[in-house]
Amino acid sequence: MNARFERVVAVACALLIVVSMTTAGLGLATAPAAAQSDTNGTATVSDDFEAYEVGASSPGTWTAPSGSSGNAIVGGSFLGDRALEVTDSDGAAIYEGATVDSSDAVIQTVVRGTNAGGYIQFGGVTLEVNTGEFTNRLRLADGDGETIVDGAAPTAGEWANVELVAEDDNLKATTWAVGTDKPNTSDIELSGVDTTGDLEVSTVNTDDVLTVDQVSVQPYSTLGSQTVSGTVTDQYGEPVPNATVQAVGVTQSALDGDDLKAEADALLDDLSDPLPDAFNADADLGERYADADGTYAAVHPASAWNLGGVSLGSNTVSPSVTPSLDTPDVVLPADERLIVSTWDAGATGGTLSQDGVDSSLPGATTAESVVIEQLGPTGETTHTRTVDPQPLVEVTAFANLGAKTHEGAVVDLPPGIYRVHPDGSATPVVVAVGEPAALASTIETDLRDDADRLTARADRVRGLATDGAVTDLSTETNATGAYSMEVPSNVEAVHLQAFGVDGDTQAVLDTDAENASLGDVRDAYADGYAGTVTLSTTPVRATPPDEQADLSVQRLDAPPVASPDAFEARLNAWANDTLDTRLSDLEPTLADDIAGDELAREDLTALHERLDALREQNDALDARLRDRLDEPIENPGDADRDALRKEVAAMQAAIADLQHTIDAETRETDLSDGTLAYETVFDAPIPAETVAVTATYGDGTTERLPDEYVTVEEGGIGPLSSTTVAIEEYPVPDGTEVADVRVQVAVNDRLGESRERVASDTLDSDLASLDAITVSTLDPGPDDRVTLGVNAGEQTQVVDVAARNPAGEPVDASVENGQATVRTDGQGMHAIALTYEQAGVTVTETLRVEAGATSSPTPATVRLAEGPSGTYAITSGLAGATVDRTGDELAIEARAESGESPSAVHLYPQTAMTGETDTVAVEVVQADGETSLDRHASVYVHTTGLADDALLWRDDAPITRAGDTQYGEVLDRDDGKRVVSTYTDADGRVTVDVRHDPNALERAQHWTAARSPVAIPGLSG
Repeated sequence: MNARFERVVAVACALLIVVSMTTAGLGLATAPAAAQSDTNGTATVSDDFEAYEVGASSPGTWTAPSGSSGNAIVGGSFLGDRALEVTDSDGAAIYEGATVDSSDAVIQTVVRGTNAGGYIQFGGVTLEVNTGEFTNRLRLADGDGETIVDGAAPTAGEWANVELVAEDDNLKATTWAVGTDKPNTSDIELSGVDTTGDLEVSTVNTDDVLTVDQVSVQPYSTLGSQTVSGTVTDQYGEPVPNATVQAVGVTQSALDGDDLKAEADALLDDLSDPLPDAFNADADLGERYADADGTYAAVHPASAWNLGGVSLGSNTVSPSVTPSLDTPDVVLPADERLIVSTWDAGATGGTLSQDGVDSSLPGATTAESVVIEQLGPTGETTHTRTVDPQPLVEVTAFANLGAKTHEGAVVDLPPGIYRVHPDGSATPVVVAVGEPAALASTIETDLRDDADRLTARADRVRGLATDGAVTDLSTETNATGAYSMEVPSNVEAVHLQAFGVDGDTQAVLDTDAENASLGDVRDAYADGYAGTVTLSTTPVRATPPDEQADLSVQRLDAPPVASPDAFEARLNAWANDTLDTRLSDLEPTLADDIAGDELAREDLTALHERLDALREQNDALDARLRDRLDEPIENPGDADRDALRKEVAAMQAAIADLQHTIDAETRETDLSDGTLAYETVFDAPIPAETVAVTATYGDGTTERLPDEYVTVEEGGIGPLSSTTVAIEEYPVPDGTEVADVRVQVAVNDRLGESRERVASDTLDSDLASLDAITVSTLDPGPDDRVTLGVNAGEQTQVVDVAARNPAGEPVDASVENGQATVRTDGQGMHAIALTYEQAGVTVTETLRVEAGATSSPTPATVRLAEGPSGTYAITSGLAGATVDRTGDELAIEARAESGESPSAVHLYPQTAMTGETDTVAVEVVQADGETSLDRHASVYVHTTGLADDALLWRDDAPITRAGDTQYGEVLDRDDGKRVVSTYTDADGRVTVDVRHDPNALERAQHWTAARSPVAIPGLSG
């Protein structure tokens, strides 16, 4: 039995089931259904006329054509209590919108005829149900005449089943008496039909009567269809609404063997394989380079050049760095900048011998442009770009009798397969960016190359669809992430994938989610779409029917086979956004007091007075505050509470904008018997009126400490002057176990801060301590899920969370299984109060997360914060972090997720940088076993208020603002922000020193080190 005959039998069985239901009194519908057309034009309609009143003419959507009067609802019915009857020579009823397409349709009805009976029509097709002296007739009137075929007629006056099937412009009609088995073959057939029209029933002769008891219309391809349904969730298990679910199904007509399911799976595997034949994961590039003749290209991650990704191209790196390159891998990291170097296999490099770079691979480096071709799954070139080289490293060696500058092309590529070769050379290498197994296995129907031609696989998929071998279906998830689609009964297996974009699909893709394709996503990305893409990187295979075909999506930086130029533009935009983030906006203020009681108005007024006194003493602070406020409050006593809160928050943000350069030493802290004691000494004379003192407690509430509990005493003479600020016997709220004490001071050109966590005597020093708050993303979109957790002791867990949107209104926030979830609500800064418990003690910390117009990838980030927990980290893109502050030194350990090695780490230490000298010691380790990183990583230290004459060191080596040493540079951004760019050693360690107010000796040491051709240990002091 061949596949086509099997399909006919399957359809016949499905129809027999329908008819059996009909004879048992089970209708196809209990009320008329609105016509719903599929992509081929045929509507889906079912009507049993039970919803109409007896005697009604032209009921519901049934109308009488012009000149016709005879149609009415009658009480005579075989299946129920109602039927539609057309009579005499002008009887007719048309269902407008019940479109029938001769390429894909089936009409099923139960009728009874008297005399010549009647007609069932659409377009130019007529099926004459003749119960008189003539046979049934199937006619096609196409304007050039009529084509007529005859078949057996039903018995007059008896109910009969009628089925008219239109498939691929071939018509088949079958009639059989109700209660009998449907024949295995059709009565009459007609071929070569190409027409479309509305469904109509009618009579011709005076005594003719046609009673229609029930009628249905649907595409033949969906006859006997089955449902595939499920849910789409993200990597956190959160439902994904408004996502496109696409299904590609293999039909029986594409299969030949006995095991249809296995054949269907094999075909889907072939259509979804993302790896072209040209790629070989086991290729030996060392052997290929050894056999090279002429020029060839080598692709390395930037870290292989010992450059750590540091501003490549801004300057030639100095001669003290001599990379020794390994033979590059075929599989390259997807999260790191790549360097393509070109080599002349026949060159020797130096005059006498080769330097450390040239001796790494056969031949010697050249300075040629490189061609990078992105390959589609079937090997076509989808994108081509030519990249010019730039200086990478200058090596001085005896072998060269001087110096040689090695050059290479610096690129960022989205995950995929690439063919790379020097411009003009025919010796390419094929490499993968990203793990091949992780490349998305999508079935593309519209993937095109640079010339806007369909790729071979896309053309093949389209051909299979045209031939009916595969069918392409899609739908949209609802608000809870659920979807459901009807799959034709002749489909053996379906390949399901889900994808979506940030925000409104219609606005981003100019189409609704149900009709979207990956091609639409790719086009939007190439045209400047700046958000991320959610995609099921591991598609689901289902056999209909299936009600558990669930899909999981991941957030990606780019769609599959994305434009490399668009990818690089996105990375540059995201990098700039990261570098331009205003640090003071990330600092919580009193306006974020969402966990506890808000400050009383009198406290707000008093705090405003103290902060305003700081402003009056410091010109830079005054200028920064004026930039932030449109109309400063002139009389705080007359201002309303919201205006006071806004201005106090702006004052705190302005203070956070500037670097603190007055050293402070805390000499005493005590919290016992319900009172707080605190003493700190500032290394400068400070007027009493420019001292502001606040305390934030473990429950998240903040208080301004009244003047009667604070003493300010100046001591010393001239350069030895100092100021002692003491808090004595301040009564804290009942039950207070921990407090974050903050003393802010100002003089005419300097700011200072003393801040310490003070715990009660009843608490062990290890209790209520916090290493880090981990955040799933610091760059969410306006309606995104942000998850938060804590890194602390084993007995620590998150117990509560509250959050406000940029307008100050509460947003959805919850805690489950020790993890907090916050849903962003609009663009702008969201304040989050996270409460954790450790050994019975609860502590609340407040942090800020800014939601953009779309979500963006978050690089590995460590943001330092201070509060009742002491100094801790807020991390994203990492497994966690630890912070240890000793004097002026901050020791930060950033823990990467197991198996991951971040190419760059962004540090935001401004909160904890409070003296004339700041030292940031960074170590990047693996979370599993906390082993050190085995590669260089870029380090970006974000700071504001860095003075023009401040000096910077990387370990014992000088960093200059212009970046004219290989140790780093200072990037000037907007709003007074500066970013120190440097990199770790190969073991993931680096120390950055900042001398905010260097003396003459320190300046001389830095000047000497910056101009020395070799590193001089100990110059950094």
